[in-house]
Amino acid sequence: MLPALRVVLRPEGHVSFVHLHVHSHYSLLRGADSVDDLALAAARHGMPALALTDRNGLYGAIPFQRACDANGIRPIFGAQLVTDNASCVAWVKDAAGYASLCRAITALQLHEGDAPFALASHLANDRAGLIIASTNPEWLEWLARASGHADLY
Repeated sequence: MLPALRVVLRPEGHVSFVHLHVHSHYSLLRGADSVDDLALAAARHGMPALALTDRNGLYGAIPFQRACDANGIRPIFGAQLVTDNASCVAWVKDAAGYASLCRAITALQLHEGDAPFALASHLANDRAGLIIASTNPEWLEWLARASGHADLY
């Protein structure tokens, strides 16, 4: 289970909820809200944390960090990684994960050629510090065989 998915009962009996897959206006045609608006909405709804998972980029990471800090929200950094043949959401656990995610995004953005970018192959060799989820069980099974089952959902 992802750490941010844990249900936390607050003293007053309310359940905490955390959005783990949110696009901001940095994901063109996929998200409309600014990171400031997202963090403010999370705070108003009593969320302890919020994940920003813009598509194929970390464009809003620094403004997101600032907006979360200003609203008392724990930021969760991540990205939705999408290629012609694969899609997953990757969340950062630590500094190594942030570096791994940056390398994956850079490789994906710089990829040229006739063949689609091999996202699973890239992540199989470089996913330290990442939590990865996908709706494609075959893709996840291949990644698990290539690099282990840890932090795959």
